[in-house]
Amino acid sequence: MKESVERIDSAAMFLVMGERQRGMQDVLRSRRQFEEELKVQEGNITEPGEKEATEQLRKRWENYQTRLDPFIQPGNPAPDPTPNALRRRYVSELNPSFAEVKDAADAVLNLNQDAMVRKSDLLRQRSEQVNHLTILGVLTAFLIGWWLSIAMTQTALRPVSVLSQAVQRLGKGDLEARVKIDEKSELGQLAVQFNAMADKLKQYRESSLGELLQAQQSAQATIDSLPDPVIIFGLDGSTENQPVG
Repeated sequence: MKESVERIDSAAMFLVMGERQRGMQDVLRSRRQFEEELKVQEGNITEPGEKEATEQLRKRWENYQTRLDPFIQPGNPAPDPTPNALRRRYVSELNPSFAEVKDAADAVLNLNQDAMVRKSDLLRQRSEQVNHLTILGVLTAFLIGWWLSIAMTQTALRPVSVLSQAVQRLGKGDLEARVKIDEKSELGQLAVQFNAMADKLKQYRESSLGELLQAQQSAQATIDSLPDPVIIFGLDGSTENQPVG
């Protein structure tokens, strides 16, 4: 609209200078274009204060047309159509009215530009909020995944640690070492087999120890029953028993 009204003002200058044909063409074309753009503006009011500014623009535009008509309508000539009189009327009436229309158009334009800036700032703020929430979500997901990974690893390795400790105890001679793993997995089956092996080792140790003690007692009784002293030497030459008698 600003461009259209500026073209009208320039065309009015041609009319004042006597170039009527050129000035009339530009005035009619720009006038029609301004009116179309103003109707579009009147049907697209969305911002606070924009309605009042548009109404003010319409009022000044109609006033400007009233002052412009004597310059362009052959049937409604100015009271004094001489060039000097037209210049005086342009300076005193038409140009100030043009400035009012231009200022009103600037007011409407500034309202829309300010609204665009506000919406752009709001969009940027929302975009930053979304970015911050996205980063926070990624960090939260990473921490939860890291914690779950550690927890699952510990849960998975705990039965292995229990079985390892039981094996070490058994290797040191602790036949009471057992593994308690309530799992129906291969590791649980291995624990069952380990416990069974420990039970058998314990039984074997107990049975073998009893037989050895019985054999030792029988041998000692036989030696004690002999009339002559008997000395038993170990592999290293030391005396294994003390002769009786």
